[in-house]
Amino acid sequence: MNTLNISTSTNEETAITTVKPEGFLDADTVLRLRKVLFDLIREEHYKLIIDMEKLEYISSAGVGVFIGVIKRVRENSGDIIFLHPLPTVYRVLDILGLTKIFKILDRCEDAVAELKPS
Repeated sequence: MNTLNISTSTNEETAITTVKPEGFLDADTVLRLRKVLFDLIREEHYKLIIDMEKLEYISSAGVGVFIGVIKRVRENSGDIIFLHPLPTVYRVLDILGLTKIFKILDRCEDAVAELKPS
């Protein structure tokens, strides 16, 4: 069985929350990430960086969880930015069209700059 570990941290000064999923995001593990994201939204965390550096695999079910929350995040002046996905994960995001919906960046500083108010 595949595993998924998730850690989160919030910078109180910028109100940006970083979510770090590690392992496999698929039909067996997607409910864990869904709960984390919905809890963050319920707590009014709308500026999210998803650090995918240690995410080894993402399925269409995993992609669906991000599609399921992006509208609510953006309705509250927030956004979700994907940070340095592995090539295999990027390929799935690209094939499923998420590269047109989400910004995908390689540097944390760039992601923070995108999410800070102008």
